[in-house]
Amino acid sequence: MRHRICLATAVLCALAGSPSATNAQVRPGSVMERKVTVTFNQAPLESVLRTLRRQYGVRISYSNTALDLQQPVTLSVQNQPLRAVLNELLRDKNIGYELVGDQVVLHRAQPKVRAVDKAAAATVAATTTTVSKATVDRAPNAAPLPGTGTGPKPTVAPAESSKPHVQEARVPVREAPKNKVTPKSNPVKPTTAATKSKGVAVVSSKPNSAPTSDRKDAKPTEASVASGAKGSTATAETPSQAQLGPVAAPADEAGATASTSTSTPPAIVPTDSVARNPVQPTPTTEPAAKPEEDQEPEAPTRPTYTKTAQISFLGPLGSNGLRSGQTVNTFSLNVLGGYSAGVDGVEAAGLFNVSRDSVTGLQVAGLANVVGKRLQGYQGAGLANVLGGSGEGWQSAGLFNVATRPMAGAQTAGLFNYSGPAKTGTADGEFLVQAGGLFNVSLGEVRGVQAAGLFNVARNVRGVQLAGLLNIADSVNGVSLAPLNLVRHGYHRLELTNSETWLAQANLKLGGSPHFYTFFTGAIQPGSASKRRWGLGYGVGSEVLASHRFSFTLDAVAVQVSEEPNGWTDYLNLQNQFRLLMGYSPFRAGGRVRVVAGPVLSILVTQRYDAELGGIGSGLTEGRTLLLDEGNASSRVLGWVGYTTGIRF
Repeated sequence: MRHRICLATAVLCALAGSPSATNAQVRPGSVMERKVTVTFNQAPLESVLRTLRRQYGVRISYSNTALDLQQPVTLSVQNQPLRAVLNELLRDKNIGYELVGDQVVLHRAQPKVRAVDKAAAATVAATTTTVSKATVDRAPNAAPLPGTGTGPKPTVAPAESSKPHVQEARVPVREAPKNKVTPKSNPVKPTTAATKSKGVAVVSSKPNSAPTSDRKDAKPTEASVASGAKGSTATAETPSQAQLGPVAAPADEAGATASTSTSTPPAIVPTDSVARNPVQPTPTTEPAAKPEEDQEPEAPTRPTYTKTAQISFLGPLGSNGLRSGQTVNTFSLNVLGGYSAGVDGVEAAGLFNVSRDSVTGLQVAGLANVVGKRLQGYQGAGLANVLGGSGEGWQSAGLFNVATRPMAGAQTAGLFNYSGPAKTGTADGEFLVQAGGLFNVSLGEVRGVQAAGLFNVARNVRGVQLAGLLNIADSVNGVSLAPLNLVRHGYHRLELTNSETWLAQANLKLGGSPHFYTFFTGAIQPGSASKRRWGLGYGVGSEVLASHRFSFTLDAVAVQVSEEPNGWTDYLNLQNQFRLLMGYSPFRAGGRVRVVAGPVLSILVTQRYDAELGGIGSGLTEGRTLLLDEGNASSRVLGWVGYTTGIRF
């Protein structure tokens, strides 16, 4: 009987230390020993796993819901086996793995059991203790033992039971040897499996995953008691995470023989505590690993290389070869065109340059430059520059510049410039100068200048908008100067007035703010054919002081006056007005409606010949006290002071 016990113990020890039960010990030539070079920079874990699957040619299964697959990974290994790559990749990520056939299965790691003294654990791991003759003393008042013909027989938990039960021993058991180390933490729940062979009941614990000496996420196991008939022997093999002491098994009055073998245990749990507190295993349910073919495809993250210099003819036809799209170059020369991961220095091409990621430095091309993510430096092209992200620097092109995210610096082009909106939740508004022959568009905030031949479009402007025809913006804190300014949250006023020279005059004032606006004006003076006149003009103004009920504005306007009985006066006949107007709101709470009045200084510059006067002059000066009267045979300058009054709303 003793020989059988020792033989069973040796077999269990051999099985516990077999290479197939661990992740670190693998068969030579297996998938875990395949070597490759990979580089990742802040790539999602799921993308990294897909890349490893492709590079190593091994199936990797995992659960999308149990693991955090979006956590970023930065890793660079050179010619390393998959085992080393996985150990480095999953370190401190609460993820374990095991090799099942030719497939690597990832699972969520169990919480770590606090390790006892490492030296003591090493001593216990190196020691295999066999208790050959454990004498079980029968208590004075103990119930009859099984096998004596009296009393009920103990219940044996089946190996296939999903909820194994440990029956409380009714006989006292000797304490564990003093050289064993008792952990301070709670006992780890074991799992059980029972095997019977020729009247011998063997209890062995099988870990959920084969642990190794350097593995931190090995799952704890459970142990149960299997009892046989009279004279049976119980043998227990403990897991690598927790050591359970010998559990009392029914034996005859002559005694029972208990044998216990250990395999690198970090701690021993006293037997009597297990006997008094039977452990009920709590099954944990984790989502099953999603089959590899059911996982959603994702573009793998490609490794990136760095080269000091490269030269190419067209695309991959160069010194970097097929690695062109994965290489960041310090100096790059492309005869026709080139493609690279990025530039950290200088790049030049006869036709075009294409960079997948970012450019830091100088990039010039005869036709076009295309950058996928970010620019820091200068881009110059004969036709166009296209930037897939944001930029800091200068883009100049013969036709147009495009940046899909806000540009900080300058954009100059023959036709147009475009700067896209900022991402949600990010601040924009860096200094920007856009100068385009036709138009400029900025969907972010402009802190600087927009100048275009036709029109400018911007979201928020803190600076100057200058256009030949139209400015469009959501809001302006500065100057919006164009014949027509359309600002959503700006200054919009209509003013109707009467003056000494005009019976009725209308002013449409538009601007980004009351501090500066432009306006169109129209005036009419009815009367006889010789006295009838009308005029059209354009002006600028500023509301220099404003409160709820009072305001002061200063306007300057030029009106071309037509005094011909029929048609338009072709000669210069320009009335220039400088008006200081005080506004008053009749409503107590203030508002848009205001009564305005103030003095007006008029200066008339004319080249019109007046038949009634018999020389150069205008009917506007009739009855006026002139403060200025200068002229010659071809032109005349006249000045006087008048008034204006009206309503603004």
